[in-house]
Amino acid sequence: MTSIYREIPRIRLVSLCTVAVWLAAGASAGAQQEPLSTIRGELHYGGTLVCCEQTVDIEAVGAGASVFRIPVRADGTFDARDIPSGIYHVSVTDSRGEVIWRDMVPVAAGTRPLIIQLAPTAREPNRAETVSVARLRQKPSGAALRELKLAEKSNRHGRTLEEIEHLQRAVELAPALPDAHNNLGARYLQSGDYQSARRELEAAVALDPDASIPHVNLALANLALGRSPEAEAEARLALRRDPLSAGANFAAGAALDRQGKQGEALVYLERAGDRVPHALLLQARILQARSQTGEAAAVLRSYLARPGVPKRPEVAHWLDTIQAPPAR
Repeated sequence: MTSIYREIPRIRLVSLCTVAVWLAAGASAGAQQEPLSTIRGELHYGGTLVCCEQTVDIEAVGAGASVFRIPVRADGTFDARDIPSGIYHVSVTDSRGEVIWRDMVPVAAGTRPLIIQLAPTAREPNRAETVSVARLRQKPSGAALRELKLAEKSNRHGRTLEEIEHLQRAVELAPALPDAHNNLGARYLQSGDYQSARRELEAAVALDPDASIPHVNLALANLALGRSPEAEAEARLALRRDPLSAGANFAAGAALDRQGKQGEALVYLERAGDRVPHALLLQARILQARSQTGEAAAVLRSYLARPGVPKRPEVAHWLDTIQAPPAR
């Protein structure tokens, strides 16, 4: 990884925070009262909020069977709701299953958010993605880099409009910088401006076609715009560069499902299920339509076993309906 990579914050994937828009997923259930609590946290690398498809595992001290597994969102944040108060071992696992951070953390009502600072050697590698010639040739101005850093600061404080303004200025100052276009497109996608997102992400892909992340984000933008064949094409391009990408597998599965290719879609959705909870809902719907109710119920139970997932009451009702005995 070159120094330019470390200086420019990249938004890895928007899938975990935008699929809710086009799947009509609701907000997560509110935190329960004592003795149940919520663990909230962020992953940081070199002061930058990051997400590279990691998972946070939470295991109760002295009660090994009580383990919670939470996927990290695309913005680097995570939360686990309905966790009994107590002392827990918290670990961060990368996509290869390797633990890259571990510590003991107390959990109780009012506990401050957990900020996990990953060491430089612990950051997830880009697996099949390589540093392209186009990226090595990048020499963005100091002003453009400053706008990117200000955008990341705005992101950490939840100021989306301000973040977009900084990213727009970064694109103006460095129009040949693919990361600036990717990050701006990702934020447009998150805010629901899908046409603008598609425009910026197409620019990012054109500038650096060997990077997988812009292809994934462009696939999601095309999904949001109802352009399923194009979404499938972009997802497949991303998978050629990073076959293990949960976001790319999810986008491919969702695009195939929308085109009526449910059998092929299931293969990709199963690969994405560990990291993208919404992939489980698509799997369950396809399995139920195929009269595979037992398999669909098992997938829904897997979804409900994950803390903090949205639409929990609706999914629980769906599961009850599947499991209900047939009327006589």
